[in-house]
Amino acid sequence: MHRQKDYIIMNLRRIATILSVCTAMAAMSQESSEAWSLKQCIEYAHTHNISIGQSRLSVERSAVDLHEAKEELFPSLSFSTSHDYSQSPYADNPTESAAIYNGSYRISASWTLFDGGQRYYNIKSNRLARQEQELSAQETAYEIEMEILSLYLQILYARESIDICKQSLAVSEEQESRGKALFDAGSISKSDYSQLVAQCANDRYQVVTASAQADLLLVELKQLLNIDLDSDFDITEPSFDIEEILAPLPDRYTVLATAMKSWPGIRQSLVAEEIAALDIKSAQSGYYPTISLTAGLSTGTMSGNGVWGDQMKANFGESAGISLTLPLYDNGKTRAAVARARIEALNTTYTREEKENSLARTIESTFLDARSAQEQYKAAQENALATADAYELIAEQFRLGIKNAFEMLSAQNDLLQARQEALQAKYMALLNRKLLEFYNNTPITLE
Repeated sequence: MHRQKDYIIMNLRRIATILSVCTAMAAMSQESSEAWSLKQCIEYAHTHNISIGQSRLSVERSAVDLHEAKEELFPSLSFSTSHDYSQSPYADNPTESAAIYNGSYRISASWTLFDGGQRYYNIKSNRLARQEQELSAQETAYEIEMEILSLYLQILYARESIDICKQSLAVSEEQESRGKALFDAGSISKSDYSQLVAQCANDRYQVVTASAQADLLLVELKQLLNIDLDSDFDITEPSFDIEEILAPLPDRYTVLATAMKSWPGIRQSLVAEEIAALDIKSAQSGYYPTISLTAGLSTGTMSGNGVWGDQMKANFGESAGISLTLPLYDNGKTRAAVARARIEALNTTYTREEKENSLARTIESTFLDARSAQEQYKAAQENALATADAYELIAEQFRLGIKNAFEMLSAQNDLLQARQEALQAKYMALLNRKLLEFYNNTPITLE
């Protein structure tokens, strides 16, 4: 009865497992068919991005190193045994030609009582090294987040650029159709009509080029997220109003002060300086003596000397000892190690200062780019409106025969360029403002 009950429970568990797997697969399928937000992309990257995964392994490796350094505080224990077989077939005394078997067994223990504090410094250094690797992994994750933001906005920019190109193509196709009717009626020259046809072909080419660029950027985002290139993946397309694009920028000095305290790369360099200081002390421990304690148990047997158990008891021995090693002269190795450690400490200070300068330049450049992009966007918006009015006037004059095709097409290309410049300024302003907010400890989001 109990066996039957266990069998039923086992089958129920199998069914539950199968159902949970099917549910998870269905959820994954549904998720892959839906457009991903920027937040979803960032969350997925934290789990699946290759660079983030490698940095996480570095943290685990540093944890192993720390555990190994802690184990050095404890005694070491080992067991050894040896077995020898010998025979002298040509000995003068026939009794000496018999085979002889020797066996020995030993348990040894060793414990370093004092080594100038080197083991303790190594533990502290490895503990800091683990913290350093965690900060390095965090910095890698931050860099991936910023790269995802950049690609995400580039895709949105490319898709809006496609829409602008399609609008221009629709106008060109209408002008080509109208131009053919005017050409057939003798109202415009063949040269004007040919220019209209060429403009339509060029606009069609621009649509294809912009579409290819958007697809390529989407592929780059897939690779960054470590998603199968054949998967059905797309992103959401949030809308941005002019107030959001021209929103006030965070104060550059506040951003810089916040980043200097919280940015993982800066904190990592500070930890590296602490490690370098400990390395100097660890190297200086070579000037101090080493005190070690040893102990052992041993026994052995030989063939022909009696019962094996009796021999093991009779040959049993114990040993214990303490050793002191004074470093009188080591060919300058300790002095050289200390000098190298001090040089490396100075180098870590230079590295930290270089990172601080680089971060300051990056934040200053991002702030200037964001402010410039906002001003360019306002100017580009006004230019696009004025260019649109000018184009409508010239297009009407072309229909009346006052302007030729070259003048009308020049106005149309000016309008296309003005719209593209406004679009580019829009996304540059968004990107740089979001980066400034991220440096100011605000999570990246477009919602």
